[in-house]
Amino acid sequence: MASLVYLASPYSSINPAVREMRYERARVVTASLLKRGIPVFSPIVYGRAMEKIIGTDYISWKTFNDCMLDSCASMLVLTIDGWENSRGVAYEIDRAKGLKLPISYLADT
Repeated sequence: MASLVYLASPYSSINPAVREMRYERARVVTASLLKRGIPVFSPIVYGRAMEKIIGTDYISWKTFNDCMLDSCASMLVLTIDGWENSRGVAYEIDRAKGLKLPISYLADT
């Protein structure tokens, strides 16, 4: 049985065009992984429809994302523009390290 992968990527920005680009990159990568038979959870892709209700900051999503990350066997970090400065991505990486999950990095292409 395949194990669930957590896809960490930045999202928050005051610029709607930046959020759209980040969503689209995460969506394309998520779809590509799913097509290859790799089960993946992307909080950006699966949670975007709720942003107007819940918000876009990582604190608002922390409890939910923690539960999802706890259920994953590994983490994949999408290194798109902004990932190194993202508080949410940094938090998720630290949590994954604490859970001793393997972490891989996927360069934006």
